[in-house]
Amino acid sequence: MAIHQEPAALSVEAIDEYVRASELCLDFRKVDGGCLGYPATLLLFCVVDAIGRYLALDKRNNIPKREPFFVLNHSYFGLTLTSDQIKRLEWWYRNGLAHNAALPPGTGLTGEDGAPFEF
Repeated sequence: MAIHQEPAALSVEAIDEYVRASELCLDFRKVDGGCLGYPATLLLFCVVDAIGRYLALDKRNNIPKREPFFVLNHSYFGLTLTSDQIKRLEWWYRNGLAHNAALPPGTGLTGEDGAPFEF
């Protein structure tokens, strides 16, 4: 991960990493023949949430600011889910720490001076 001056650049890199990591999870084969489905699902819902939050900033996208999972009905995803279906997906799968694709302002994961986290 690079150091970014703009939060959006960090989010783009994080989303790219989420997608690539989910591909690796789905390509991996366990002894029983299965893949790493749970981490892949978590990562892909992180992507949904992060994209929804950025698209909600532009009112033309018709995504409520506090409802990023409504991005699932955006043309990017091509779905026609009901509000109830979207809320259930959000309730079941959203994890606030994992889904924001950004670090809070003033924080970092630097590893500098032997400290893995800087707060």
